[in-house]
Amino acid sequence: MPGRVIFARQCAPCHGTAPGDDGSPMLPGTAALTAKYEGRLPGLLELRSDLSAPVLNLFVRRGSGAMPMFRKAELSDADLAAIADYLAATARENASLAGH
Repeated sequence: MPGRVIFARQCAPCHGTAPGDDGSPMLPGTAALTAKYEGRLPGLLELRSDLSAPVLNLFVRRGSGAMPMFRKAELSDADLAAIADYLAATARENASLAGH
């Protein structure tokens, strides 16, 4: 299954593309990361270029703050790798758009 689809199903409900810039409320995960990183890193996961499969695995398997942990039965290692590939591609696309 493509990483985009897995992200939409498993991650976007809390970490989706509603950053609040358009007047819509930030989703809980995006808001929490925005506050945590205080502008050092984007709160929106799809703008991040540092979320490799091992990094995602660490956060997803252990949980972090309000984020629950997910077992391999819920998100496999292959799913996490697909999500990491999707996020890396999206970050590259956003960076190239910002450069134009």
